[in-house]
Amino acid sequence: YKVTFGLLELPKLKTREERRLSMPSPEEGSEHEQSWYRKKQKQFIRLLNEENKNLGLKGEYKIEEGK
Repeated sequence: YKVTFGLLELPKLKTREERRLSMPSPEEGSEHEQSWYRKKQKQFIRLLNEENKNLGLKGEYKIEEGK
């Protein structure tokens, strides 16, 4: 890895399989892991909506409830 100005440069993912394996999946893992992902996704979407509002952008992302 190469460090520049406090940033960590990651190697490029070369194959489709490497890209697939790098993605977190809320559908895999235990029920505890799945609920953790859903909770974090809801928090992230709320933050995105808040930032869009602060920037004066219209529209918002919907939070899927009930899972």
